[in-house]
Amino acid sequence: MCNRFALPASPEELAEHFGLSETEALVRRYNVAPGEEILVVRADGQGRLLQRAWWGLRPRGQDRPLLNIRSETLLSHGRPRQGGRPERVLVPAGGFFEWRHVGRARQPFYFKLKDSPLLGLAALCEGGGTAAEGARCCALLTTEPNPLVAEVHDRMPAILARGAYARWLDAGTDLLDVLDLLQPFAAEAMTGYPVSTLVNRSGVEDPRAIEPARQQTLF
Repeated sequence: MCNRFALPASPEELAEHFGLSETEALVRRYNVAPGEEILVVRADGQGRLLQRAWWGLRPRGQDRPLLNIRSETLLSHGRPRQGGRPERVLVPAGGFFEWRHVGRARQPFYFKLKDSPLLGLAALCEGGGTAAEGARCCALLTTEPNPLVAEVHDRMPAILARGAYARWLDAGTDLLDVLDLLQPFAAEAMTGYPVSTLVNRSGVEDPRAIEPARQQTLF
């Protein structure tokens, strides 16, 4: 499960990383929580767009929003629903948080890539983002953890390599043909470290939330 991430990036960094023609003025985020507005990258046939969505799908008959979808069950969520299929999108992030129980306490850890300030999380969206079509809502896809994340948690978000963005976003590519992209990201390309418990409280936006709590990393 992934229920917190950070996006401490500038509009220029987002545009360069995801191949966007334009971006709006953005606020750097250090503690994005479920139910909040997030950014998504989607393809419209002429390029890639950066748009806003709400984190949490609301399936019919389910009271609680669906924040994460296990990639192993993706096909059951990818069937036509309410007149169409969920749209494959990317959620930009600088890194994500997971928690490990230490006695009675929960110690947060922050995971990110070693060689890039940004990563793209695979996600599904529904809704058109207009009043007539309903607000666009999203759920992140998760997969088995790599050895680095497994030290802390038994799931991790599905991170896509930059070279796989086009395949994932291509609406003309069948879902069955992109399932191979939803694999644990290479542990050697990532780093993870304990951070301040500031992130335990939703609504707290502080750059210290992604800084190492101690001078140590998992690997």
